[in-house]
Amino acid sequence: MKISLLYFVMLFQLLRLDAQTTRFGFETGIGSFQMTDLKNEMIRVIQTNTLQPKVVSNFPNYVYFQPSITLCNNNRNWGISLTLISTGARASIRDYSGEYRYDNNVIGYGTSWFEELRFYNDKKFSLYFHSDL
Repeated sequence: MKISLLYFVMLFQLLRLDAQTTRFGFETGIGSFQMTDLKNEMIRVIQTNTLQPKVVSNFPNYVYFQPSITLCNNNRNWGISLTLISTGARASIRDYSGEYRYDNNVIGYGTSWFEELRFYNDKKFSLYFHSDL
């Protein structure tokens, strides 16, 4: 709760400053991470199950979403972003009498305060150093 309040206060401060440009952004992409511990746990669950279900999905790549708000000031920008990630695994076995299904879903949220320093600026191209805190 304290962290959310801190980000709300910082967001309010960003919107309060009139001399700078405020930029709203949205980023999406495909995330691929090893998730070795979760994959090993899924294998252990399957091996210890007497029904011996088959793995249908084992933490595939996922789509992530990241909206952000940035305060632009000459060669230095500050901002706040929120990231949502989601992936999962499923083991299943089915026959005429019913279905057994084991789902292991992972949903994560992350917030970050970031700063960008511009090193190069042209009419069509800019180069920034980006650091998340």
